[in-house]
Amino acid sequence: MRKAMKKLFGKQGIFVATIEKKSATGRLYKNIGTPTIPTYMLKDIKFSQDRTHILTSHVWIKPSAMAQGVPFPELEPGDIIEFDAYIDNYIRQGKHRGAVDYTFASIRDVKVIGKLPVAIHKDNEKLPEYETGVLYD
Repeated sequence: MRKAMKKLFGKQGIFVATIEKKSATGRLYKNIGTPTIPTYMLKDIKFSQDRTHILTSHVWIKPSAMAQGVPFPELEPGDIIEFDAYIDNYIRQGKHRGAVDYTFASIRDVKVIGKLPVAIHKDNEKLPEYETGVLYD
């Protein structure tokens, strides 16, 4: 469970996160061959104004999380994004079926504010500054 998000349930804020993975779930229609629904894993979610404290390690989002009438953005792994959203709850499925967990709802004003380096150095070198020119920790 996301304890920090639980305390902020129902609140609106501006957040910063990194796109960790891009995936797909289900189908838009029951017909085989129809497009799948894009899903993104956000990691290291922080408040935009206070980037020192991680609100939660990760959250999955999909088009239904977007505010009504707001198109779902095309994002790629490594994109650092800033967005406006409400913290909402949902009932988990699968392994933790029935447990209450927290996510983002009514997402809007999504902006790509930077990009992580393409490759991580294998020899533990210091990573270069991100494209924004500001280190994001």
